[in-house]
Amino acid sequence: MTLLARIEPIATDGAQRSLPDTGRVARLHVLVEMIADTVLPRNLVFSAAQDMSCTLTVASGRLMRMSVTTPDGHQVLSAAAGSTRDDQLAVLCEALAGLAEVEGPLGLDRHPLAEEVAADDVGHGAGEIRELMETVNWFADETEPRHPAYQGAGAAFFAEAHPFTLAQTLMSPDGTRIDATGAEEYQLSPEEGEALASALAALPDDVRTLLGPRAAIALPGVALGGRGLVIATSPDDLAVNVSEGEDLHELVRRWLSAEKARGAGK
Repeated sequence: MTLLARIEPIATDGAQRSLPDTGRVARLHVLVEMIADTVLPRNLVFSAAQDMSCTLTVASGRLMRMSVTTPDGHQVLSAAAGSTRDDQLAVLCEALAGLAEVEGPLGLDRHPLAEEVAADDVGHGAGEIRELMETVNWFADETEPRHPAYQGAGAAFFAEAHPFTLAQTLMSPDGTRIDATGAEEYQLSPEEGEALASALAALPDDVRTLLGPRAAIALPGVALGGRGLVIATSPDDLAVNVSEGEDLHELVRRWLSAEKARGAGK
């Protein structure tokens, strides 16, 4: 069965998203970026093997509320902690740092919320959170890039897009697999990677010119809410990202935003 055939069933068949254990610094960057990039109101629910759960209520790049629940159902943090807004920000940042330090992968579920739920909540912007974390040096000792040998747009997108995907495959231009994450059934096999690379190489010259050196090709799932692909291409690499629903649109928005900043969007 081809990858395209596997991604077409509706999202309720669901592969579980997760954040890998990449260490506190890398996870903190991912968490802050998730807050920054969430537009519509969402509850982001993280879970760990020890039955701990953490819920972030996020909208418009702001963290409104955060709660951590222990295995016995006891809530150990709420957004109201702290007497002033600055105190609340400090508590929230400490809690985010604690979430980033949890050993092992973190399960991740997203639950849409009605827009009015977050409308009256000021919250704390991702910029405020990032600034405080830099002040207390939580972003120090940066780890090495995951793919130091590949600096193409595909590798960059592969790293940044991970929270919004079910699975990813990073390949060289000839289809050789460099890395893969997420649900194995949605990763490209070596044969599928080579076939995709050959198909892209065989595109007519006028299409290749239109795509330019960097591009994102979006292939939505055929069913409403179904899974689809966003293929990020560059002269150095290809990144195939499998996602669904609003997350698929989020991947496209992230790519366009990054390429607009570069001044070379396609």
